[in-house]
Amino acid sequence: MIGVLDLTAVLCGPMAGLEGAEFIPAVRSDRELGPAAVYALRAVEALCQKRPELQLETLPFCCVSGHPGAPVSAFEKAWHLANGGPLIGPGFAETRYRRIHPFTLLTSLYNQVPAALSSKLGMTGPCHNVFEGGGNWSSLLALFRTWAQPQCLLVLSSANQREEEAVRNAALWPNAQPLEGAIAILLDAQAPFQILPNLDLPADKAERAFRNPVLDLALQLVTAFQTKQSHGRLVSWNERGVPFSLLYKRLVS
Repeated sequence: MIGVLDLTAVLCGPMAGLEGAEFIPAVRSDRELGPAAVYALRAVEALCQKRPELQLETLPFCCVSGHPGAPVSAFEKAWHLANGGPLIGPGFAETRYRRIHPFTLLTSLYNQVPAALSSKLGMTGPCHNVFEGGGNWSSLLALFRTWAQPQCLLVLSSANQREEEAVRNAALWPNAQPLEGAIAILLDAQAPFQILPNLDLPADKAERAFRNPVLDLALQLVTAFQTKQSHGRLVSWNERGVPFSLLYKRLVS
């Protein structure tokens, strides 16, 4: 088991009223950062305001990085406005890739979130980055127990409500609620709110609305943590419909 000491959420979507979360308008890419990185920075900065004693410079951190924003649409400008034929095709690696501004290319990478945390907040401690796959919670918890003692930071971020990614979401999760943002979770081995993987998985999906493949389980964790529930089970599903689950228990009231 590992404990949750504190957490913050910065979200954009139809979940106003979620206790402990800040709701902001959808952010846009700039010359340095894609939307997912902006959300992650906001969430970690909010956590630092709650926990000014945090030593970010050396704190181990792990990022679960969902869609960074809208990289394909960002490339459209190079596709339509530059001469020399289609952007993607023979010769791309020779000259056509130069139509894409280097900063635009960086904002499309999934590892931009840990890079942004390091460069903007000075975080230089041990780092892991996991791409999407909310079902990696079991692996993450095993990693934390052996790697990050006594504390580490887990940052989940996704900007998956943008143009081409929204089309994919509608196909995979037709009933999903549109939601994006970031959640920063401070893990501590001695914290009283303990979580562990649940091996007794449900056979069928729950009827509640699915929200985001990266953030879904963490959003449930936010609710359980903030509402002072004593124990329970959190369940979500990956894009292949495979369930994964966490158990939580509050050791002291």
